[in-house]
Amino acid sequence: EYMKNLFNSITYYLKLIHSEIVFFHIINHSFKCEKLGNPGADWWIPLGFIDKNSICYSGGVGQDVSFDLELIKKYGTIIHAFDPTPKSIAFIKEKVTKKQKNFHFYPIGIWKNNSEQKFYFPKNNEHVSHSIVNLQKTNQYFVADCKTIKKIMSELNHKKIDLLKIDIEGAEYVVLEKMIKDKISPKIICVEFDQPTQTQKILSMVNNLSKHGYSLIKKSYYNFTFLKI
Repeated sequence: EYMKNLFNSITYYLKLIHSEIVFFHIINHSFKCEKLGNPGADWWIPLGFIDKNSICYSGGVGQDVSFDLELIKKYGTIIHAFDPTPKSIAFIKEKVTKKQKNFHFYPIGIWKNNSEQKFYFPKNNEHVSHSIVNLQKTNQYFVADCKTIKKIMSELNHKKIDLLKIDIEGAEYVVLEKMIKDKISPKIICVEFDQPTQTQKILSMVNNLSKHGYSLIKKSYYNFTFLKI
């Protein structure tokens, strides 16, 4: 078991180094950015694009909403957060919504269509994240309601999104592809490309976003920040 964990760790960091090399020359370094949120739940955003009137969507919040709360504290913005996982729902209800009026929570998943979907458990039951695409290849799941970004915007009567943050355990590719197809263009996109996945798959999505006017302006591990230029 020790050797297996060691091998997995070495493989992870070798892939990460390869990823850093691949994306270093793609990153547009001309924008000043700030990092918000606790270590491990932090994201980079460009300065000068968020204010109290910004519409911010946060997909996949788990049990750490420090990024969202710092956005609220610094800019006075309203956060619309989405997560159907039971632990996240309980955490938000107990720790956040009663204390923070600018944090609006919806216990649904974000997906490529409006439907009920299976969310598969992580291998470690102590972890909060569940995956529609069964990222960790487990058998146990729960079923939850999911909606497209377009449907959510329609229901909330939003004409635009200023910031879209998604950490949705492997579903990010199809969600972003559907978003592009629906001609929805958030000014800022923060996305984690969850592991395991191939660097080439991430690069393909980066190139797709680039074709639709997005510039990669920051990368931290597998958290990517894009700006609509």
